[in-house]
Amino acid sequence: MHSLPDHFPGLDEAEALFLLLRHRPPSEPDAIRAALASATGTSATGEPGADAFADLAAAALRIADEAASHAARVREPPYHNRHHFMEAMLAMGWLAGAAREQGWIDARSAALGVVAMLGHDLLHDGSPPSADIPFGALEARSAEVTRACAAAAGIPPAELAVIEHVIAG
Repeated sequence: MHSLPDHFPGLDEAEALFLLLRHRPPSEPDAIRAALASATGTSATGEPGADAFADLAAAALRIADEAASHAARVREPPYHNRHHFMEAMLAMGWLAGAAREQGWIDARSAALGVVAMLGHDLLHDGSPPSADIPFGALEARSAEVTRACAAAAGIPPAELAVIEHVIAG
């Protein structure tokens, strides 16, 4: 198993990693751990009580479960699929980690960004905005389902609002 880096590996290495990961079933738990570790500068295990970000790891796992459940019910779109979710989440973990290292955001905000990025296209069917699907409608649906998953994991209301804001943005 190729290990997922918990730091930005460089553009060429990231592209090669993403291509490699596209040839195997998505491993959301591994990607969640790597993205949260990169964002927070800690080893975010996702085990309850094991670290300060266990609630966010649990929220991410709930979102990943929702994505997998949805994929089992409908045909996954060619782009807005679970591989895309993992790639976007890993990239957000690397970017948020760099921002944290620069002192621009704290570790909790970095982790919230990772959770938001995981849910940013949740249930997205790949449709572009149209008369039937106004701009922002699919993002609003993604934010709503992501919020429900995160709330069920015990994320406080103020942080749920941040997650929704990031998805809507």
